[in-house]
Amino acid sequence: LGLPDEVYMLCRSICTYTEDNDMLIKHIPVSRTAGCIYFICDYMKIEMTFERIAKVCDISHVTIKKCFQKIKKFEEDLKKNEEAKNMITFEDHSPKVIDNS
Repeated sequence: LGLPDEVYMLCRSICTYTEDNDMLIKHIPVSRTAGCIYFICDYMKIEMTFERIAKVCDISHVTIKKCFQKIKKFEEDLKKNEEAKNMITFEDHSPKVIDNS
């Protein structure tokens, strides 16, 4: 998809949170991941389409949209998540990776 590494780090954090909380349990892992990628792209205002992610992940864009909508319902919880807060900040709808090195 050609996204910056920080986007993938954010996606990983969101994927971990959704896995730990069984948020997308009915979906296969690639669908969960695709939904998280779209969630972060949407949140960061990165131009990305369901169709583009679907093509790369070889899944339906409808599936990605369903996962995204489920994640979106928990957006406020994600912002409060301690693990996510240790990696990112969601200030001004512009998530940034926090370097804890």
